[in-house]
Amino acid sequence: MIFKPRGQWHAVWNPDDAPARILEIITPGGMEDLFELMPKLLAEAGSAAESVAARVEADFGIEFDLVATAEIAQTHGVGFGIESH
Repeated sequence: MIFKPRGQWHAVWNPDDAPARILEIITPGGMEDLFELMPKLLAEAGSAAESVAARVEADFGIEFDLVATAEIAQTHGVGFGIESH
């Protein structure tokens, strides 16, 4: 079980090759759209990550640290629903 309070930086991913299931409860509602939208935005924007982050920040009221996110993704071979290997 993980508690991710609002306003705190966090990241979650499956570090294993085996499939994992995550049950995430986010309140208030609305953030569920982010998880569906993010891969589409990244594919659409290509290398324009700054514009993707700005759109997501504006639409969902969240903040991204693109440098730290890129480091995590590269170090651990993870992405937002896009094959990273």
